[in-house]
Amino acid sequence: NSFCTLLGATVLLFLFRMLRRTIVGQAAAVNLRSSLATPSLFAEAAFVNGKEVPASGAAAAHTVLHTCSQQPLGQVPNQTSEEVHAAIADAKRAFDEWAKTTPAKRAKIISRWAELMTAHEADCAAILSAESGK
Repeated sequence: NSFCTLLGATVLLFLFRMLRRTIVGQAAAVNLRSSLATPSLFAEAAFVNGKEVPASGAAAAHTVLHTCSQQPLGQVPNQTSEEVHAAIADAKRAFDEWAKTTPAKRAKIISRWAELMTAHEADCAAILSAESGK
């Protein structure tokens, strides 16, 4: 049980990172976006409570730079303290639901996630490499 909970938390954290993808169509991003087999993996939004939440307002975004070239890759929404606390509460509720999920259903979900990660491996690697240099 504790292994499943730990695995579930790890998977949720990784999914959150993948789904909170950042990057818009500026010079370096256009090249990266156009090189992806699935350009929709490349989005400018926070992922909160199952929805993409875009930046709003002139000062509402933070520029993400390519780790090597320092060229802008895109922008990610700056979240207010209230938005962050609401997102944390939503994540806690989602984790509580995950904890109630049967091992068989978790296995199905994780297997499907693994299939998607494998299918989009090159795109995910390109995005993560540009964003984090890893």
